[in-house]
Amino acid sequence: TEISNTAPLAAGEAYTMKQSCVIGNPLLWDLKSPNLYKVLSTVYYGNKAVDTYESTFGIRSIEFDRDKGLLVNGNKVLIKGVNLHHDLGPLGAAAFERGIARRLEGLKKLGCNGIRLSHNPHDKFILEWCDRNGMLVMDEAFDKWEDQFFGEGNNFEKHWQASLKAFIKRDRNHPSVFLWSVGNETEQQRKIYAQFGVPQLKKMVEFVHQFEPSRKVTCGLHPS
Repeated sequence: TEISNTAPLAAGEAYTMKQSCVIGNPLLWDLKSPNLYKVLSTVYYGNKAVDTYESTFGIRSIEFDRDKGLLVNGNKVLIKGVNLHHDLGPLGAAAFERGIARRLEGLKKLGCNGIRLSHNPHDKFILEWCDRNGMLVMDEAFDKWEDQFFGEGNNFEKHWQASLKAFIKRDRNHPSVFLWSVGNETEQQRKIYAQFGVPQLKKMVEFVHQFEPSRKVTCGLHPS
């Protein structure tokens, strides 16, 4: 499928281009058959290609049903998952792709079909691997809603929107991501924070859905 549009631009001008097309009888992405598609976007100046960008994506539906549970393309899926932090054990916090792949390959052999990436943005290689190999991802943006997340002296309230926007825009085309999480062990759920916790979560859910409305949003609550 190929589509094209022309936009008159002056020097230094910014322009947002929106395009849409229909893919007939697509091969769906799921855990057993993780079919992927690619979009190649090319900008021409006259007849000269001046920029290109490749985007990988998958076509699938995700639904949470109160009676049937999680449905992927209408089929019930029981998630057998684990929680992963960003480090690779004795290898440390560097994102070695072979180390990441080895861990995920081992989990897949054990029967794991889902992972929660806690509790910050992980290396994009993990999402790419899960896209290619059919593993579901709960993608989590933040740890606690406190200044410690961005470092002492960096107020959480001043930084969470810019950080969350970048996180969602980076990861939203990955079909493996079936659920967003915007927090972990948020102590604000406790009674003393009652006037902050729930309103803050509602604010974050609404914010996420401005940039990616198709997925649900959750939060890892503090053990109580």
